[in-house]
Amino acid sequence: MNITQFKIREPHPYDQDPTWQKQGACHGQPTTLWFPKRGTSRKKIQEAKTFCNNCPIQTKCLEYALHHHDLHGIWGGHTEQERQRIRTKQNKNQTWKLRKLN
Repeated sequence: MNITQFKIREPHPYDQDPTWQKQGACHGQPTTLWFPKRGTSRKKIQEAKTFCNNCPIQTKCLEYALHHHDLHGIWGGHTEQERQRIRTKQNKNQTWKLRKLN
């Protein structure tokens, strides 16, 4: 029998008070823009990213999404696949730092 290990994540500080999301450029906009369905055109995805690039809380949004691996859609100006690449790079850098310490 295989046992799958799950990482238990600590709550993110932004989980305590989600009102930060109301400061986003996306607040009040149609959610379909940030939660595209499979097959959505790159032009539509870029439209959402443009909102994010001009958003005062883009960094907070991206940090939140990177912490919560299971989030669908565009967060902090990045798609799910782009965030996965960021996490992979962060993990590789963390592994390298740990090896260097040993």
